[in-house]
Amino acid sequence: MLKCKFDRCANEALFMSDFCWHHIEDKKNYKDLLAESAKKGASFQSANLSRADLSDMDLSRLDFKGANLSRADLSRSNLFDADLEGAELLGASLTDCDLTSANMRKSDLTRSSLFRARLWHANLEGANLIEADLAKCDLWNAKLANSRLWRTNLFEALSLSKNN
Repeated sequence: MLKCKFDRCANEALFMSDFCWHHIEDKKNYKDLLAESAKKGASFQSANLSRADLSDMDLSRLDFKGANLSRADLSRSNLFDADLEGAELLGASLTDCDLTSANMRKSDLTRSSLFRARLWHANLEGANLIEADLAKCDLWNAKLANSRLWRTNLFEALSLSKNN
């Protein structure tokens, strides 16, 4: 990964940028560039999108395998059938997201917020959900086998059963 070109910044540059999220001057333009790439079905595999604002975007069916989305804002985004296997989502906001049929196997969701997210048929096998907020999310037919749920908030989670 390339380092941010801002003087003395130690952060990594974002996908399709020379700067980290903190130092991108025109954040709206960068978000529009990502949205256009998403419409064209670009691969975001192993991309660094740490701290980026990806809220309210259509990211359905995209490949985010192994991507760094730590502290990214994905709230209200459509991630239907997205591949997030092995992705880093530490502290990410996935509030009100549609993650129906998303592949999140072995992803790290430590301290992330999935508040009111739809996780119908999502695969979270082996995912790290330590201290994650899954309050009021809908886990209908979600796969949670071998997931780490230490101190995970499941308050008023819907459709949680032994089958999960």
